[in-house]
Amino acid sequence: MKKKVYIILILTIILMITSIESLKIISKNYYLKKESLNDKEVYDSFTNKITDINQLINNELSGYIYFGRDTCPNCLKFNEFLKEEYIQKEDLLIYKFDTDYWRNDENFTTVLDKYKISSIPTLILI
Repeated sequence: MKKKVYIILILTIILMITSIESLKIISKNYYLKKESLNDKEVYDSFTNKITDINQLINNELSGYIYFGRDTCPNCLKFNEFLKEEYIQKEDLLIYKFDTDYWRNDENFTTVLDKYKISSIPTLILI
């Protein structure tokens, strides 16, 4: 009888630990899931959007720069990999240079040339 109680107690503890770990993962993924912004899905809520192209031109950023766009199938696949890395390394700083957003800016090609970007997705460390 004591053996059955002991086994049930051990199984209950294992179940509780597993549940707690699962809840941690679920809650972290909840904040990283697709967000809706003006009816447009954002697939990489874990990145910091570059809002001033001059920051790249003037070397004002440090960390990882991700060159890509949400309309690129390869970029969307890469986002999943990048998100997993972000989840594992919480202090990872990633900036996104959205090529669709910046395409019409007069400095667009200057940035691509400066960082030797010839295709997307591309991730560089500066």
